[in-house]
Amino acid sequence: SFYQGDLLAPLENQKTDNQHFAILANLPYVPEAYKLNQSAMHEPRLAIFGGDDGLDLYRKMFMQLDKYSIQPGIILTESLEFQHNDLSKIANRHNYTLTKTRDLIQQFEPNSLAQPLASF
Repeated sequence: SFYQGDLLAPLENQKTDNQHFAILANLPYVPEAYKLNQSAMHEPRLAIFGGDDGLDLYRKMFMQLDKYSIQPGIILTESLEFQHNDLSKIANRHNYTLTKTRDLIQQFEPNSLAQPLASF
């Protein structure tokens, strides 16, 4: 199923089979002060920038996972490589572990299911 809304808010009253539930999140992740290349300058700011460090919406998403008692078996995200460590710390605070990474893509799994970090 596909849902549209304020991040995970549409799932507030939905029953999910967490083990077979995945989140693919390509949220705006560029820090406000980051210098964009020419092609990205044509995109709406709202679609690119994610706060001072670029991770504001990812913080909100992980908080909503707790708020709505959602624990997907996998979360795929996109962020800049220098953000991977900070995004991993955010995920860890919400019981998720970074299990795979490749370029701009990260895979997180619940701590109870997580395996050691690997590449895609």
